[in-house]
Amino acid sequence: MRDLDFLERIAMVHYLILNGVLTLFVSVVGGFAFAKAIKSIPEREVAWRVVHSGGSMAGIMLMVFGCIWQYIALGKYECAVGWSLIVSTELMVVGMFLAALTGKRGLRSDSTGIEKVIYWLYLSGGILSTVALTGILIGLIFSS
Repeated sequence: MRDLDFLERIAMVHYLILNGVLTLFVSVVGGFAFAKAIKSIPEREVAWRVVHSGGSMAGIMLMVFGCIWQYIALGKYECAVGWSLIVSTELMVVGMFLAALTGKRGLRSDSTGIEKVIYWLYLSGGILSTVALTGILIGLIFSS
């Protein structure tokens, strides 16, 4: 049983780092769109800047959590917290990318269409990231 826990922990580290790199890749693609928007679509410049900088920060965050994962005491909640962190990050990045592509912001709950989709991506990502980071904080407090 001890070996399985170790292997599960290594797998979570792998998933965190892999998703971090994938998120960084999306932010690099967003950087190309950002450069284009600066020159030709100034009204979308800010949205693409958010994809580029926010995606970069999110990718780095996942990779850092992968590096410190062994120091966080999460017990039986490790898998749930890890996947909540990964899924919340991806939901937020997809929301940012859709917002930049469409020019919609997704900030109102009474919106419709793609704006409503963006709103729900942000809301779901925000809730999941709050849950994940609360778990990580508690895990760090109890691991010391």
